[in-house]
Amino acid sequence: GDYELTEGLSIGTSYSIQRENEVTGEFYPSNAYFRGFNEQGWAGRGTEEKTNELFELTGKYSTDFGNTSLNAVVGYSWNELTEEGFVAIGRNYISNDITYNNLGFSTRKNVGDPNAVNSGRQQYRVIGFFGRVNLDIDDTYYVTLSARQEGSSRFGANNQWGLFPAASAGVNISKLADLSGVDQLKLRVGFGQTGSLPPESYISKFRYQQKGNFYFNGGFVPAFSPQINDNPDLKWETKTEIDVGLDFAFMDYKVTGTLD
Repeated sequence: GDYELTEGLSIGTSYSIQRENEVTGEFYPSNAYFRGFNEQGWAGRGTEEKTNELFELTGKYSTDFGNTSLNAVVGYSWNELTEEGFVAIGRNYISNDITYNNLGFSTRKNVGDPNAVNSGRQQYRVIGFFGRVNLDIDDTYYVTLSARQEGSSRFGANNQWGLFPAASAGVNISKLADLSGVDQLKLRVGFGQTGSLPPESYISKFRYQQKGNFYFNGGFVPAFSPQINDNPDLKWETKTEIDVGLDFAFMDYKVTGTLD
């Protein structure tokens, strides 16, 4: 939805939610050399659900004064992503006919095997505040300034936020000089920074992992050990780019190109 407060000034908001659901099944019969042969049949069933929720609020302003036009955007973004999954595996089947449709027919499951039943869930948020200003002076000089303050729960408690600025400027030389046969000759230079998220959630936290089993009091008991240390200083990976370019057009725009 968008609402125009006054001429040139408007606010807008948007909300979306996207869900993906997947159900998988695998079966290897008892005569399959790849996996089922030594297992007397192997069957697995899994589910995965992903949810992506996004809310954004923006304000836009545009105006002209003299030979200069100005366009500005400010906004807020909230994004939450959740992934859940479940996997169950059975081995040693008296028949290959059931495949993965009834794991209860397995005669060997969960005995000292941490991978027979497995589930997981992860969730993280990305929140951003952003702004951008564009100036066009006499269709000859161009200036763009932008910045984004962004935070994510995937980082350590000490470095969840990052600031990513950008700036660019250009001049259309063909507007300043009468160049025969030249339709456009635009020189531009730009600078910008972007941030990358870690590949998974909770890697800044101290975590345990299941590692093997031991026999205790008449049965197998899972063992646990530390997996990773906590890292409260985990921060954004920042990439910086500087670009210089030239856009040109000749012969009534029959020949165009860009050099960067």
